[in-house]
Amino acid sequence: MNGKINLESEVGEGSIFEIEFNRVEYEQKRETDSKDKSIDQEVEFNSAQILVVDDIASNRKLLTSILKEENLESVTASNGAEAIELAKEQKFDLILMDLKMPEVDGYQALTQIKEEGLNQSTPVLVLTASVTKEEIKEVNDVEFDAFLSKPIKREVEAVAK
Repeated sequence: MNGKINLESEVGEGSIFEIEFNRVEYEQKRETDSKDKSIDQEVEFNSAQILVVDDIASNRKLLTSILKEENLESVTASNGAEAIELAKEQKFDLILMDLKMPEVDGYQALTQIKEEGLNQSTPVLVLTASVTKEEIKEVNDVEFDAFLSKPIKREVEAVAK
């Protein structure tokens, strides 16, 4: 298939595997009904600056790639402390925030970002792999504007609200 496999590994941290396939044949899905159209074919975004906060590099890379496909600009932070500093320096149109991160978690970062600075009114969407009832209740009790679960899909309609 003339592809590539890349591995990055750090002891005690984990591994990232990237696989690239070239010239792989696939069949295009056929639309059977006009109401079955994918939402991302119907939504067009205005130019926007989005802060992506996640401690996992591959998640940040995936999100920035999806945003770039929609012609949206992104800035990344690998933890809540970095997000707080970036939010003090730059106004964002949207913040995508992971909850469970080292140093400063998403809850703490949100509290500080909303207390002062340029992004007090910026919408913040939660990104988390934890979708227990308790976690969802806790998210709803805080000032997050929406909830996206991992693994990340192209949940364009949630971002478009």
